[in-house]
Amino acid sequence: MNGVHEIAQYRVRPGTDPVRLQAILKSLHAWLTAQPGCLEIRSFLAEDGIGVTDLIAWRSKGEAQKAMAASEHQECLQALLPLVEPDSFGVNYGRQLLETRP
Repeated sequence: MNGVHEIAQYRVRPGTDPVRLQAILKSLHAWLTAQPGCLEIRSFLAEDGIGVTDLIAWRSKGEAQKAMAASEHQECLQALLPLVEPDSFGVNYGRQLLETRP
């Protein structure tokens, strides 16, 4: 796949209701997939129920960064922030190196 992947990782507060988290992420996914350049988004919850990884495919890093800046005031992101452990958010960008399917 061409383009760039945004890998966002964070921890939600212990005791966070997974149904509530999923509903908020669904809203965030809807907003993100409506942004120019967003090709796909997947969210993963670690077995511990705390670690979250969002994998977002973008046409370009610039489009990803523009969407991230615009998301700061979105209701869906504001709903997620109280669930996230302070100082646990990190983001990296990378290009797909290899994909293998059976």
